Amino acid sequence: MNANLKISAVLVLITGNLCDGNLVLTRRSEKLRTHGGEISFPGGTKEDLDLDLKETALRETFEEINVTGKQINLIDELPEVSTSTGYLIKPYFGILKEPFEFIKNSSEVSDIIQIPILDLISGDCNRTEALLLENNSIVERPMYSYQQNVIFGATSRIIDNLLLSIKEYC
Repeated sequence: MNANLKISAVLVLITGNLCDGNLVLTRRSEKLRTHGGEISFPGGTKEDLDLDLKETALRETFEEINVTGKQINLIDELPEVSTSTGYLIKPYFGILKEPFEFIKNSSEVSDIIQIPILDLISGDCNRTEALLLENNSIVERPMYSYQQNVIFGATSRIIDNLLLSIKEYC
């Protein structure tokens, strides 16, 4: 692992049942220094008081959308994803135990977005972006689009990993 990467964790949260629930995402506040206005999962950088990355993901989820660890049935971990901005992200995957009205922390989150899992599985939201690299090669990366919300970068790669892990069940 690159020692210069900032270690972080996110919670990939689904409301309702695995296959017909909604994936919960946040739009980061424009006021934030990094990734302002982008769509992401609740989460953030590991702090010294966090025992592990799972605790980081749960703490940040509570801070951002007011969901506590007791309200979540943690299912699994997803593969780590790194970003071009120097983050290594460990995603944890869970299901909200019961219906919940999210309360956003407006200093960190400008919107809470819920995307039906079935729309993601069906491919209705799938897009790709082509990136031109320094060596003039082109790499295609996954993107998602839902109701004028464009999801790209690490968040879209995490969604890809989620869909790979649940597709046999849905």
